[in-house]
Amino acid sequence: MTMEKGPKFNVNADRTLINTDGGSVRFIVAEIHAPKMEAAPKDRHPLNLATVIDASGSMSGMPIAAAKSATVGVIGALEEVDRLSVVSFATDTIVHCDAILQNIAGKSLAIARTDEIQCRGSTDLASGWFSGCECVARVMQDNPKLRNRVIVLSDGHANHGITDPSSLERHASELRARGIMTSTIGIGTGYSPTQLQAIAEHGGGRMHDAETPAEIIEIVKAELEDLSMTVMDNTEIELVLPAGAVAETVGNMPFRIEPTGIRALTGAVLSGATRRVVFKVTFPAGAIDSGTHVQAKLRWTTPGDSNQLSLDSAPVNFVYADAQRCLQQPRNIELSIEIAMIWKMAIVRRTMVLNTDGQFEQAERYAQEELRWFHRYCHGLPGVDADIIELGRMARHAQHRFSPMQAKEVMLAAYKSGRGEIDRRSVKRQHWADNMPE
Repeated sequence: MTMEKGPKFNVNADRTLINTDGGSVRFIVAEIHAPKMEAAPKDRHPLNLATVIDASGSMSGMPIAAAKSATVGVIGALEEVDRLSVVSFATDTIVHCDAILQNIAGKSLAIARTDEIQCRGSTDLASGWFSGCECVARVMQDNPKLRNRVIVLSDGHANHGITDPSSLERHASELRARGIMTSTIGIGTGYSPTQLQAIAEHGGGRMHDAETPAEIIEIVKAELEDLSMTVMDNTEIELVLPAGAVAETVGNMPFRIEPTGIRALTGAVLSGATRRVVFKVTFPAGAIDSGTHVQAKLRWTTPGDSNQLSLDSAPVNFVYADAQRCLQQPRNIELSIEIAMIWKMAIVRRTMVLNTDGQFEQAERYAQEELRWFHRYCHGLPGVDADIIELGRMARHAQHRFSPMQAKEVMLAAYKSGRGEIDRRSVKRQHWADNMPE
């Protein structure tokens, strides 16, 4: 494959004056522009793929048939140098194919073994996922040039084994650090967005949604296409902060606090795509007219290569000033609008998570408080009035349980928006706020 040189990486702030008394909050946007493939990949690195299929009782009928058909479609798209594992899970876990080479004989065997999958029992998501990862891990040790991926398809809430999203996040991060990336596909309306998003976000992959059998097949094939167009894997953005400053990410981008600052885990990036991460930084006090700065570093690997690459941004410089100058300073309007849109969807997602968990009063308090700060931040920004109205509607209804369909669509929209990803479903849904009462 031919490709532009490397990624472009820049970092900017909405304002650059900070209060001498400390406590100034500034938003910093780190932006990755991935290189673009100039031609379709030909001699790509072999794929080491595991499809992990929910075979619990609720998948009976068309859902399991569609998941199996989607896997057969994947088999047909793989090349003879690729390896495929097929795992099904319910209360138990069955490995139907273990890293079979996809030559003619291997394809035939994989199709036959996939056809054997039957529905049974409950949903031990973690056990099935771990089994798929183990199949991938055994092969990758002997071939460092493989692209190692797991795709999980599930229609339900995990109710056996590890079910806590924070535990799933931790395992996903550990597997990603070993070079095993995971994407997830939620089927229907009854699955847990928080569980599947935890795996995809921290596993370096993507989360998709499929409601119908046709969409299951469509999305699995789309994920395979995305794998072939991935030019950056395991991407991370580290923000090095001045002493005393603290930061967090805005939105659903996973992060961890480092001794020198904060590191956001941004996952896989496709050819020509742009990925933005918004950091909310609170600065300590400082002497008037003195300066400080924030430095950012981008780290990533390329598919089939475990060697980490890095790129430093130009520093973002800040100057301490009195309260009056800070209030009067101009801001980057275009950047502030981008920040507002990502912040808005972060509020939406967190409100919906609390609502889905049955924490209705907390959901309303959170939404109302964030709306107050959001409204204040958006003062003077053009074109954001509709966004404030939408947030107000959500805040007013946060104490009432949303339907599983609405909760799922809202959380998926927030996930995709916050990560700069597109919805790969061909049948487009209504805007998340359209079904919300006035």
